[in-house]
Amino acid sequence: MSELIAIRDVSAIVSPGSHEPVISQRSIFIRDGVILGVGDFSLLASMYGQPDVVLDGRKKVAIPGFYDLHTHIAMLGFRGLLVDADRPVHETFFMLSSEMDCETAYRLAVAGALEALKSGIVLVADVFFQAESVAEALESVGTRGLVGYCCINHEEAAHSESEIGRAIEFGKRWRENTLVKPAIAPYSVDTVSREQLELLARLARELGVHLHVHLARSREEMKYTRELTGYTPVLYAYRLGLLGPRTIAAQANIVSEQERFILAQSGSLIAQCPSSSMLEGLPIHAYEYWQLGGNVAVGTDSPSLNDNIDFFEELRLMVYAQRVQLERKVWKAWDLLE
Repeated sequence: MSELIAIRDVSAIVSPGSHEPVISQRSIFIRDGVILGVGDFSLLASMYGQPDVVLDGRKKVAIPGFYDLHTHIAMLGFRGLLVDADRPVHETFFMLSSEMDCETAYRLAVAGALEALKSGIVLVADVFFQAESVAEALESVGTRGLVGYCCINHEEAAHSESEIGRAIEFGKRWRENTLVKPAIAPYSVDTVSREQLELLARLARELGVHLHVHLARSREEMKYTRELTGYTPVLYAYRLGLLGPRTIAAQANIVSEQERFILAQSGSLIAQCPSSSMLEGLPIHAYEYWQLGGNVAVGTDSPSLNDNIDFFEELRLMVYAQRVQLERKVWKAWDLLE
């Protein structure tokens, strides 16, 4: 039998949504990564036995782990490189990430996963060209993952087909993994053809996995998508059936009031990335999505743009950004924890 672990006399245990959201001076008993009970140490010991490992919880706070629903952890090796880049961020991202070898991607992803853990992140939703390396890194660290092989269009049809083939192989290979699950990840609606977008969406449904896509992330994407399709990115994604409860729509910054409503009502997970959006001078609509009943999530985005993987910083910046943008006090820290 595996070790019984106890965290004794925790100063504060935070459990948003429960009938008693904060309790003090209680202990937590854990086995096989499962919380067996929370309460008085002696009572728990009488129920589950004396623990093999006892950790001192005094002067500490226990909170639920965070889900980082949009990031690129292997870009940790390029901290801050894109902040003042002359070319569009996505172009530099493509150049750096596509040329990275698998071993380098693995090592950097391990470092990124460890930094995420230090910030209280227990699940990472990552999109990367070297998805296999990122998935292996998360598994080795013991962090849960939702990892997508990044698909973009290529001029050569054969190359495009091989990209789809890699996404399919990756999805099938990791689908049964208990710690890291695959996602289907077209980079964005302006970098993947309509045929491929429809194919990838169908593939996600067939495999029963999430679709993870950058959406309405920049003015350049808005302009190009309009010219190419006659629609805005959100309306185009809606028209193609890309939105829904198993879709992660990352960023969603350049949107109209109507499009915010569509996204919120679609049930999609709307991953807001405050620090990277602020650095790029883009609006953030997290509070409005929340008011509309949308599933608002938080992402740390790429460390090459925001310098770190710090979930607490993202939560804090989300509140600051919305108060400045809306010119009034919205949200309290507790709202974001819930």
